[in-house]
Amino acid sequence: MGANSGLFNRKTLAAAVSTCLLASVGAEVVAQDQQMEEVVVTGIRASLQRSMDVKRDSSGVVDVITAEDIGKFPDTNLAESMQRISGVSISREGGEGSRVTVRGLGAEYNLVTHNGRTVARTTGDRSFNFAEIAAELIAGVAVSKTASADTDSGGMGATIDMRSIRPLAVGEQKAVVSGKYITDSSWAGGNTPEIFALYSNTFADDTIGVSVAFDYQERESSLARAMIDNGWKTYSDATGINDTHPNVGIYSKPQSARYKFEQDKRERFNGQLVVQWAPTDSIEATLDYDTYVRSIYSDRNEVSAWFTYPENSDTATPIQGLWTESNGVATPLLYSETYYSPDIADNLNGNPNDLSMAGGHYAHKFTGDTLGLNIKWAVSDALNLEFDYAASEASDTPDHELGSDVNLSTAAFTRTSTTIDTTGEIFSVINGGGDATANQMRVTGSAFQNNANDSNVDQFKFKGSFELNEQSTIDFGVRSTEVTNRRRSVTVQQNGWGGLGVAGEMTAAFEGSDAYVRDRFDGAFSTFADVSFLPGKGQLKDGTLLTSATPMNHFFDWDLSAVQQLAKENYDIDQETMGDCPDGTSSVFCSTKDYSLGSDNQTTETTNAIYVQYTFQLEDLEARVGVRHEATDVESTGLNVLYTGANWGADTEISFTGRTQNYVTYKADYSNTLPNIDISYNATEDLVLRSSWSKSIARAAYDEIGADVSVGGNFGRQDGYATGSQGNPGLVPYESNNLDVSIEWYYSDSSYFSASGFSKKISNFIADETVILNGRYADEMPEIHDPFAGTYTQAAVAALGSSASGQELRAYIFDNFDGEPGVTRDTSAGASNFAGDIIGQQADPLVEFRMDTPSNSGDDRELQGLELALQHMFGESGFGMQANYTMVNSDLDYDTSRPSTTQRPLLGVSDSANLVGFYDLNGWNVRMSYNWRDQYLSAYTDSGNQSPIFVDAYFQLDLGISYEVTDNLKVSLDGINITENAITYSARNSDQKFQHDEYGGRWMLGASYSF
Repeated sequence: MGANSGLFNRKTLAAAVSTCLLASVGAEVVAQDQQMEEVVVTGIRASLQRSMDVKRDSSGVVDVITAEDIGKFPDTNLAESMQRISGVSISREGGEGSRVTVRGLGAEYNLVTHNGRTVARTTGDRSFNFAEIAAELIAGVAVSKTASADTDSGGMGATIDMRSIRPLAVGEQKAVVSGKYITDSSWAGGNTPEIFALYSNTFADDTIGVSVAFDYQERESSLARAMIDNGWKTYSDATGINDTHPNVGIYSKPQSARYKFEQDKRERFNGQLVVQWAPTDSIEATLDYDTYVRSIYSDRNEVSAWFTYPENSDTATPIQGLWTESNGVATPLLYSETYYSPDIADNLNGNPNDLSMAGGHYAHKFTGDTLGLNIKWAVSDALNLEFDYAASEASDTPDHELGSDVNLSTAAFTRTSTTIDTTGEIFSVINGGGDATANQMRVTGSAFQNNANDSNVDQFKFKGSFELNEQSTIDFGVRSTEVTNRRRSVTVQQNGWGGLGVAGEMTAAFEGSDAYVRDRFDGAFSTFADVSFLPGKGQLKDGTLLTSATPMNHFFDWDLSAVQQLAKENYDIDQETMGDCPDGTSSVFCSTKDYSLGSDNQTTETTNAIYVQYTFQLEDLEARVGVRHEATDVESTGLNVLYTGANWGADTEISFTGRTQNYVTYKADYSNTLPNIDISYNATEDLVLRSSWSKSIARAAYDEIGADVSVGGNFGRQDGYATGSQGNPGLVPYESNNLDVSIEWYYSDSSYFSASGFSKKISNFIADETVILNGRYADEMPEIHDPFAGTYTQAAVAALGSSASGQELRAYIFDNFDGEPGVTRDTSAGASNFAGDIIGQQADPLVEFRMDTPSNSGDDRELQGLELALQHMFGESGFGMQANYTMVNSDLDYDTSRPSTTQRPLLGVSDSANLVGFYDLNGWNVRMSYNWRDQYLSAYTDSGNQSPIFVDAYFQLDLGISYEVTDNLKVSLDGINITENAITYSARNSDQKFQHDEYGGRWMLGASYSF
């Protein structure tokens, strides 16, 4: 195929979209010697036709979404659009799409690029947040599910490339201005604007092109959440605890019942500038700049009741429960704890517990800038060369003077009992002691935190394509990429959980802030209909009668700034880490940006790659064979807390001394060879068969390859060792051997059916292992010796016997060795005879540090799946539909019947389906979209008695309507989650309801004018 005569045809939007996308999936499908028509074909059907053409002509398995017109993407959010692709599912943030899962592999396993370039991220990890990019500035998105030698590594699930509009491809002068009125239906949602404008034109006989665009959006939304905070704690029957549970093997109990309410304000600006110069038909240079600023302020209030897990005895019965069993796990549908009874005979005469009402905020600013230069040179009909350089930076910084992440807890100590009913859509809670009053509220614990992430990417690539003959082509190239990621965090925390001061000191900050839980939810609450089946028939020891008591509803929706200021004035707490207040004073009720008091970690990865790929085409058969070799250097630097000694200063505890902080750097390197083979065969004019095999990788998370080390400041003397955790810069990437087979039937114009099967065999899984280090955990610190295992203690044991207590051993050491090196008795007034310091000495054994560190020790795993997709146009009626279904099987599932056991499941694996119906004719564009995702594992912990968290099966209906009033004016109405479905979560079975989130729906009324 000739290389230059059709390279720069640039007359229509269709050409713009197709050219941009085809560049990422294979330039071989660009037609040559064909002048594009002047007529711009837009709308749903034209978009689907272009996407189908790219899919059909691609060498591997590729799905594409293209804009319906300049500034008009199929959905108002990029992630929402991509979920229409088979095998793609999304997670949502604030009710809108944010991160993408492909074929069961989560966002951190997928590579997202912009115009073929790796871009910096604000997430602090390897995932990409699509909510930061305005869909209006994107011409199309290509999702490549099979690996190719000419594509950057890192997309073990898929490589997702966003393509910008190019002015030379648009050709003529084009201007678009649009506006939207957005309304959010959540409990505190607001009405906000969005404005988009683009201007594109060519000059100097179409040899120079310039386009400039911007998008500005505000959004006000809210969240109403009911959650079992800290999860359902799971225990074995063997514990012998008397809490009324049935003996079925294991059982779970709720830890905390919490209602949480957030009010979010989002503001986003996107800007784009593209300048192109094509001095000849064989040379084209493109300079593009993209920028975004996105800020989020989320104000939060909540009310909660913590279960303390008392135990029934012969003389006291604080626990009542009504239990059921599912999947081998017992769960209480009703669970009740009583903490205080006025009747002394009940043996429940302790103090009432806290009714907690915490508040806080999330205040972050996300920014990103990318500058790129691309030069293409068609040297001859046979040889094409391309040079590309891009620099990208992104940051996530605090956006409030009190801190980026603030939690301030208050409470009234009035709760004499708590009973929860989880049988309804939303759980209900009854608290003994009734509602709290403003003069009962006290400040308890608080944490004022600043978190910051910075990411920088510098990338250079040079590639070429040489046509050997009409049947074969060789592609080749080199690429160098340097990615730097820095994460910093510091927290000012005080732990006055028993309450600071006395009740009444904070009254002024709470008066007039009364609010009600049930006013903010639309779902149905549990009704306590079954309380008569409890052992007490609904009567509790504190006098609460559950059959007539009023469920918890009232709380204080107090103002964070008011409570913070009053707490700062009332409570002068002095501690090691203090906050820097806006008024210049220091307080524990302010944050600090002195990250040397917290954590500071930076990782730089430098990857150099070379590739070659051979493509052979013979009539209806095309084969592509390629190999990519990469060498990666890793340098991780972390701010670590180091110690110089150990002091047996208390009976049961060894404390580390000589605390210092020091930056520690570790280096590592690895290499990967990544082959790929793609074969496609046009069995008939309408039938395409494909088979692909490839090897792909996904790199470990930044926190896993960090140089940071976390060690507690002390350890138990009877344990005999200290514990901690550390990163491992030497981790090698996950590696996947991928096999894909597909059949595609293009049975009529703009219509097709496809079935694709895939298998991924994944190795180098990362699992924590315990590494034993003697004496020190960093080269920069001296060896630390254990005083409890030392010579002084050995002498005391020899004299007193092995059964002597710690106090007796310490008293002996002070009586016999006071004044010797490392031994100093406390002689202050009132000090006990065993008080003082015993410091480890050179002759003492070394302290043993047991460090949890990630390693590539996990088992190999496999993912398998099937994707079915149908796109059908009903003749020339204007009606059409899309449907797809994806099934994913994995041996990485979480076993809910195994508590407290190490498991390595894969997050986000689920089946998914989409159904889209549309009408596109006579100026009308109407689309109704149904999206469904099956239950999937969202989070888990591999130790202790924590419960896994599953996101329950969820569906959403979206609507889009637009009408072309004139050739220049369009009006539109878009609806997101128009049925206002809630997102729900569960733990080990469906009875263990974990979380219920209501975001409401979102409607956008818009108008667009182009000329």
